[in-house]
Amino acid sequence: LGPQPPPITKPVVAPPAAVGNQVSPPWLRRRPAADLVPMMAAIGAGAAFVFSWSAPFAVLLVVGAVFGFTLGVATTCTYTAATHSLPTTSRGVAFGYLTSAYLIGLAVSPVLAGLVGAQSMRAVFLADAAALAEIAWTVRRGMTRAQS
Repeated sequence: LGPQPPPITKPVVAPPAAVGNQVSPPWLRRRPAADLVPMMAAIGAGAAFVFSWSAPFAVLLVVGAVFGFTLGVATTCTYTAATHSLPTTSRGVAFGYLTSAYLIGLAVSPVLAGLVGAQSMRAVFLADAAALAEIAWTVRRGMTRAQS
């Protein structure tokens, strides 16, 4: 099966993601989702990069919490941006697509991570970092265009 991620990863990431979800509404009153989503994706990319270097356990705990928090904020901001930018009649279909994409990612991600992780756990986190950096750039560019 290859090297496995530390078993602490999910318990460390999930609670901060829930906190990120809860702090998003007040943040969205101060900053647009076009700023927050790419900012959180970029910070998450940095956290994934640190994970790739197997830092000391205490560092991984902090980085895991940062990673989870950024995911919680970015997810909430994405749904909120969709709510505000779509006509009421289109929201059901849009949320169906967003939720489907999210669930497909949840289903496919462990398989892909397992295939890559069988060769190198570092590669899994580097791929996460690269994907999050790409998301930050693409979302920032796309949301900025949509607002203008």
